[in-house]
Parts: sequence; structure tokens; C-alpha cells
Amino acid sequence: MSGKLGYEQGFTLIEVIVAIVIITTLVAAFSPLIISSVRNIKWAGVRMQNLYALRGQMERAVASLEGRPSTIRVRGLSEANELKVWEVNGVLISVSEGESSEGPKLVSFVIRQE
Repeated sequence: MSGKLGYEQGFTLIEVIVAIVIITTLVAAFSPLIISSVRNIKWAGVRMQNLYALRGQMERAVASLEGRPSTIRVRGLSEANELKVWEVNGVLISVSEGESSEGPKLVSFVIRQE
């Protein structure tokens, strides 16, 4: 039986413990990066859902022209290369994410086609 044990090969307990310590150290070193990445991915997903919802609200408001009638002044060069000011009548449409003013807000100025 003693001859049979001499030919067996394998890892010693020290080698296994050293391997576990190295793997644990690597996992501990990269875990903050992985946790941060997962958090950012979740935040980006929520942000995209909110922006798609806002975009849908804006499209419905533009389609029905729900907004405040407004006049804006546009400055530019005329064909004669002179500075000119035009007054444009339209509808100012504003859509926000929620009740608070901290969230994203979309604003559009729509000119009615006549």
C-alpha cells in the first residue's frame, strides 16, 4: 500500500489555499467596478424608459397642438444680405417628466401649416 501512495499526484492543501486566496483577491478587486457597471446599466435603462415616455407625450401634444399660442422673433440675413427680423406665430408646447421641475423637460415650437 505504501508503494501505491508514492505514485499519486495532486494538489497539496497549501496550493489549494493559495489558489483560493488569489481568486478571492481578484474578485474583491473587481467587485466595485462590476457593481458600479450594473448600477449604471440599470440607471440608463430607467432613463431611456422615461425619455421614451416623454417623447410619446410630446408627439401626442404636437399632433393635437396642445400648447400656448406664442410669437417668436427670428433674426437672420435676408436675400440682400441685410439683417432682418421676422415674427413667427405658432404654438409653444412643453412636456415635463412629472410634477417636479427637476426632471427632464421637452419644449417644441410648432408653426401651423396654412
